[in-house]
Amino acid sequence: MSSSRKSANGNGTLRKRPNGLWEWQVTLHYVDGTTERKSVYGKTQAETKRKGEELLIQAGTIKRSPHTTVADLVQMFYVDATRRLTNNTIRQYKYVFDNYLVPQFGTLKLSAVKASTIDTLIDRARSEGVGTVKQQKAFKDHGTPIPPLGANSLAILRRCTRALFSKAVEWELISKNPVTRSQTVKVERKLSQGMTPEQSQEYLKAFVTSPTAYPLAFALGTGIRIAECLGIKHTDIQERSGKFYLNLSQQLLIENELPVLRPLKTQNSKRIIPLNNTM
Repeated sequence: MSSSRKSANGNGTLRKRPNGLWEWQVTLHYVDGTTERKSVYGKTQAETKRKGEELLIQAGTIKRSPHTTVADLVQMFYVDATRRLTNNTIRQYKYVFDNYLVPQFGTLKLSAVKASTIDTLIDRARSEGVGTVKQQKAFKDHGTPIPPLGANSLAILRRCTRALFSKAVEWELISKNPVTRSQTVKVERKLSQGMTPEQSQEYLKAFVTSPTAYPLAFALGTGIRIAECLGIKHTDIQERSGKFYLNLSQQLLIENELPVLRPLKTQNSKRIIPLNNTM
């Protein structure tokens, strides 16, 4: 039997290499009209096909022109993110890119983005007067300047921007990530102050009389997140040899102001939790 077979769409052959890996050569057609031949590898035919099909889908959204701008890259990132990330995570990226990165450097070509560009982005966000459109209107009405971003927000800005340009490197739009050579943001961890005995008593009194006391206690006892707790169904509680377990695989999220059940983000997030008599 032949170790190779013809693939669909004229993309060459899917063949097994001497080292045991499967190889599939695909022709990628980019939005700007350019094409490129690439090989993908996997341990099985199915894995190799999956990798190749992902490349084909990505290529249909990538603009590899020398005139590609930061704003173009952001839009390509959003299209890719809808296949990989949750709405909550995408919302954080949109907050950073739409309010800070694109307004300042959206028209800049990717080839012109340097470490100093990222330094300027961070320095401006660190100073007064730079903020979201909503903030600019609100503070203008009050006649006060927009406060600078704090260290935690600056760290998020840098982390999101680094992820954006990492995709540009992956898509071979640029050779190096400019964020890796830019200034880092130091976040000082402050020791949290514990409650006094009087505050603890007041907190406990408010807790036990709250209608949300049981789900919160359940979350504390199992170590699961609130969104995971709210996503539990009756069928998720299973019995084995007289003991009960929680099969955790989904969470309840708010998308477009509506509650939606979604799978947990990673395979490691899915877990089986033993339940005791107090839960």
